[in-house]
Amino acid sequence: MKNIFYLGICLVLSFVQIGCGGGGGGGGGGGGSAVSTSDFSSWSSVSYPSTVTIGGISEDASYTAPAPSYAVTSVTDYGFSTSSSTTIKYRANGTIERVDIKTPNGTVTWDETAGDIIDDSDIVVALSDPAESKVGLAVNAIDPLLGWEYQTFGIWETGRGLGNGTIGAITVGAPTPGSAIPNTGENVKFLGISTGVYLDPTGINDYLTVSEVEADVNFLKREVVLNTSGTQKINTSTASVTDAVNLNMSGTLSYAAGSNSFSGAVSTTQMNGTSAGQFYGPSAQELGGVFSLSGPGLEKYAGAYGAKR
Repeated sequence: MKNIFYLGICLVLSFVQIGCGGGGGGGGGGGGSAVSTSDFSSWSSVSYPSTVTIGGISEDASYTAPAPSYAVTSVTDYGFSTSSSTTIKYRANGTIERVDIKTPNGTVTWDETAGDIIDDSDIVVALSDPAESKVGLAVNAIDPLLGWEYQTFGIWETGRGLGNGTIGAITVGAPTPGSAIPNTGENVKFLGISTGVYLDPTGINDYLTVSEVEADVNFLKREVVLNTSGTQKINTSTASVTDAVNLNMSGTLSYAAGSNSFSGAVSTTQMNGTSAGQFYGPSAQELGGVFSLSGPGLEKYAGAYGAKR
């Protein structure tokens, strides 16, 4: 599986029209300044060094994949949680030293001081332990080429080659107060990207995915028409990249008046499931969410997305 997540980074970068180059981890001197801890309001308000905790919505599951084939034999879906969070520790030079993702079902941590790898040199942050048994991809929203200010998202997988583990996705950010969500505007377009983890019906092959996201929001009817397109997948065993039109996803999500929590059914050509998300920013400038779908056999597709007006 070596270099699979680097290839995954290239795949995501191709969707935001940025060349895949460079590399290298965060590393570097952090200086001797005191570290502050803060809750999150916007990326431009983050100072360094600091430890920032960002709340959000997660979707996670556990799986078994016994030796010697390590093919998946069972998946247990834990559903959505609105009490999850991500904590990011930044050095004085702005690079990331540690990432913790916490859900009601456990905590996943990558810490460079403990030997883990955090490559935050591009729009996509690659997270891994040295053996690549615990890996993740996150969007580095601080990158000015992306232009996000209020949210980000990520996916992870643990236990690769160990017989059992977890997969998950999370969207985090500064949620819009329910009272501040617009009540006018019938075709407000949000554009962004999505990443996910896909398991085929046999349980033998798993993939990373990347898609373009378009969310057409009707603030008058309180509906979010969600569509992903141009989906591609990368096989984590062979590193082959192929089109995956069958993983394009669509659905209509809704939210109650005065609430900032949308959800609804989503589907692909042969899978069905749900998505949950929320608006971010003082007046719903951005949105993000997570999704989980199931199909025949062991087929499973879970991930996260983010978008801005």
